[in-house]
Amino acid sequence: MQLVSIIVPSLRLNLAQQSLLAINRCSAGAQYEIIVVSPFEFRGSNVRWIQEVEPRGSGAAQHRGYQAARGDYLVHISDDVLPVPGWLNAAISRIDQREQHHFPFVLGLRPARFGISTAYGHYVANFIAISRRSAEAIGGTFSEEYHAHFADPDISMRVWNKGGRCECLQDPVLYYVPLERFFPVALHKKSTLQQDYETFARKWAPIYGPGWGNTPREVNIDYPISRLVNDSFVDPVAPINPPPVAKPRAHSMLLKQTMSAILSLLTPSQLYRLSRAIGRFRYKVRP
Repeated sequence: MQLVSIIVPSLRLNLAQQSLLAINRCSAGAQYEIIVVSPFEFRGSNVRWIQEVEPRGSGAAQHRGYQAARGDYLVHISDDVLPVPGWLNAAISRIDQREQHHFPFVLGLRPARFGISTAYGHYVANFIAISRRSAEAIGGTFSEEYHAHFADPDISMRVWNKGGRCECLQDPVLYYVPLERFFPVALHKKSTLQQDYETFARKWAPIYGPGWGNTPREVNIDYPISRLVNDSFVDPVAPINPPPVAKPRAHSMLLKQTMSAILSLLTPSQLYRLSRAIGRFRYKVRP
């Protein structure tokens, strides 16, 4: 059986611990290692911890995980999504099937109740699963050029640019942690969107960007899952009226502070059980 390397960077101890519980519960039948890149230590029979003394953003953390990975397949996720049972086998089976026809190939793992992401009219995977040989064909997975944004679209654009194909698993195998909003957001996530976009645009706008706009919103557009054609999407003409951006829901500061304080007292297993219960109700999945 071939080895899968699951790479999870995290600056949030509770969410990282919850992710490990979920991965171990939902990955039966697969041979895998979990590579955690974080400032805090993790131990476990199938866990490899890479210490991140000075966080430099998720792009650098994912890159370090890739460098340490030993697997024949690579799965990059974050601490704010949880898998459902059978997720790894579904991903690896699809990669093996489609790589016979398209190379290089990258698969996007779609969270429940979410649509698809595109850049310059090409489908891009937000949570990627890829074989090692496809990763090596495009020069690796996550690039340290990016801090916290546009690193995964960059991977997909490298696949398209090599004549390969990017596809999405229509059946959701992930769901967002319903309680993630009550944990702090990393500094790089809040401060580097424009910088990362400019890095992406310098690289790909000359090839794919004629006729497109000059802002992240005009280049990186989300569509409903129904827009997929044969599990992918290519429409390299800029839309006249891009789909509207969903406005973030307003949250009471007092409620957020109260919930954050309560959740910080829960053990990882208690937090995971609560996330599963809410995920089952909110996303209609079987976590």
